[in-house]
Amino acid sequence: MVTHPALMLFASRSLAWCDRLAPFAPGLVGAAGVLALLLAFQQVVASSVESSQARHRASAERGDAVWRCNALRVAPQRAACMAQLEALAP
Repeated sequence: MVTHPALMLFASRSLAWCDRLAPFAPGLVGAAGVLALLLAFQQVVASSVESSQARHRASAERGDAVWRCNALRVAPQRAACMAQLEALAP
């Protein structure tokens, strides 16, 4: 409990801003919630874009490897290359 007059004045002033902010509290809480949801949505979108890019890169690399294997002229080499690709595939 505050008993000193100067501290009582400080305590009453420090709570005065809180009383002035009280009518805006629901709006501030709502705005903070909307901001949190937007940040979460941004994280989900960024993660999905990164995953999509990785999948696209892997598909392009596999396509290039298949093309190189099919470009080999000797059939046993071509078969060995394709077998090696199949062994590396997930």
